[in-house]
Amino acid sequence: MMNKTLALTIVILLTMVGFALRLYQLDAVPLRGDEAFSAVNWSGLPIADSLRTIATIEPHPPLTYILFRAWGVLVGIDHELTLRLLPALANLLGIPALYALGTRLFGRTAGILAALLWALHPFQIWHAQDFRNYALWAGMSAVTLGLAWRVITGKRRSIDWFLYALSAILTSFTFYFELLSIGTVGLFVLFMHWRDKRFVLRWSLLNALISLAVIFTFLLFQGSLVGSGSYAGTGDRVDFGQLITRFLPALMFGETLSKSSDVNAVIGLGLVAVLAFCVWQIVRHNKSKAIFLLMLATVPPILLAIVSVRLGIFNPRYVLLSVPAYTLIFCGGIVRLWQHRLGKLSAVIGVLGAIGISLFSLNNYYHDTAYRKSPGWKALAAYLSHNVSPDDLVIQTAVDAAFGYYYDYFDIPALDIALPGNFDQPIAEITQILEERHTQYATLWIVATTFTSWANHGVVEAWADTHMQRTRFTITDGLPVRQYMSWAISPDEISGQPLAIYDESIELAAAQVFLPPEPTDELTVWLYWRPLQPTKSSLKIFVHLIGNINPVTNSPLWSQADALPQQGRVTTDKWQTDTLYRDVYALNLRDVPAGKYQLVVGFYDPQTGERLITADDADNVFIQEIELPIPR
Repeated sequence: MMNKTLALTIVILLTMVGFALRLYQLDAVPLRGDEAFSAVNWSGLPIADSLRTIATIEPHPPLTYILFRAWGVLVGIDHELTLRLLPALANLLGIPALYALGTRLFGRTAGILAALLWALHPFQIWHAQDFRNYALWAGMSAVTLGLAWRVITGKRRSIDWFLYALSAILTSFTFYFELLSIGTVGLFVLFMHWRDKRFVLRWSLLNALISLAVIFTFLLFQGSLVGSGSYAGTGDRVDFGQLITRFLPALMFGETLSKSSDVNAVIGLGLVAVLAFCVWQIVRHNKSKAIFLLMLATVPPILLAIVSVRLGIFNPRYVLLSVPAYTLIFCGGIVRLWQHRLGKLSAVIGVLGAIGISLFSLNNYYHDTAYRKSPGWKALAAYLSHNVSPDDLVIQTAVDAAFGYYYDYFDIPALDIALPGNFDQPIAEITQILEERHTQYATLWIVATTFTSWANHGVVEAWADTHMQRTRFTITDGLPVRQYMSWAISPDEISGQPLAIYDESIELAAAQVFLPPEPTDELTVWLYWRPLQPTKSSLKIFVHLIGNINPVTNSPLWSQADALPQQGRVTTDKWQTDTLYRDVYALNLRDVPAGKYQLVVGFYDPQTGERLITADDADNVFIQEIELPIPR
């Protein structure tokens, strides 16, 4: 049997491993919307303001606002790593808590295994790297559960009662759904210890007082949500089948195992079989322990599902309190299996399998962009900070608080608005806003993408494409950026002498090259044409990047963009003379190696290939020398 000193040493090492996993790539992705909301409104506001305003629209207990505000005062709200350290540290409580509870239930080996699985748990790590209160609650809930079991099965000393009561109060005032755990344990006590009326009465009275205090606090701060019915939840509506196909895989191995619902369904059914076998193994040893864990594993998710019939809160994160139960059922079953001579190999395979699946899920979370928790809001804001002018308007179409957080972080001078503002904003209202705004601002920047499930998805972009000229398009870290300007060019948009005149017909009034290149490795070029007279035929424009001989083209040409003026909106044989036209081109630089290049432009007849000659007797006009790569 493992001695206590060795076991505690292993727990300390596992805690260090768990901390390292929670630190790994802690700031690798930007804050997601809910995290940014927490940073600004929980940590960035005085507690009195949070409780008076934010707590009335977001149903979280007051201790959450107090803890997050204290953390914000301590570390600030400007860095992902320091913000996320709070949930990362708090979630580590689950490692020693599961060791203690597992040891009390099934012995030190089970306790060590439970602590290991918590340290590696992908769902816990996901939330531990998320600046919300779920990871805090999960760690504290595990401690509360262990203290509850200590009171139920121990000598019931006054200190045990006090520690449990204190932990239960703090946990409940961090996340209201802790009442699901308190209620489930209360049912267990009533069911299994009904003969000990004094203990049942004492337990029930204590937990009733805790529950009443929590309910009173909820009604005090969030009562208006109940009365008005304005809170519909932020998750899904109930689907009882998902308790197996979605919840069970998530609570055991996180939501980063597979994107396939069919695969997750198979995993869920497999877990049902494994856990049922483990429960059977535990029942053979101690029915009371099996019932305790089985109730904690099933009652809270079922209650959540019932509530989710009316509210959109059907999400595995709301029953993180059940993770210890599933973990300990597995550990208890493994330990009992190990005690049988023929079961040792199966136990080893089970443990290695659980560790392997956890590591696979973790690898997906850390390294597979398909499971990335947040779009590239920080990269988007950084791009805008280098390209947006104070007179521009930025329209954010995704209604995500993280955009606003990083927009303020980079102190971008232009006004930004959210449009659509919500999923049911009328299209006529959106159109009216766009019609008013586009006359007030020289440039509209439309960023991100509206949820495809919204009825007004794509309305903003479609209106802009119809009524304005799209002058830039790129994608920054997965988020689209579009710049739109009026077709009519302001007199102060260009200055200086014309760059060239082609065949006494067309004046190249100005050119603008945007460096560094776009995040998509494209070079955006604006050319300004002033027709002096119509040409005999419709000519095309070429924008070429030339340098040393390209072995692919066997010429100096490395990249090109050939098109009719304004992509065919006008033609050189019919466009209006003495009118200024802005023309936009994008050159692909992805296959262009480092070196010096020249950007040249000109006209040619697409039927004959003949180029227009300039007043300087050249068939192209040199615009600018470009040296690649260009530091961003």
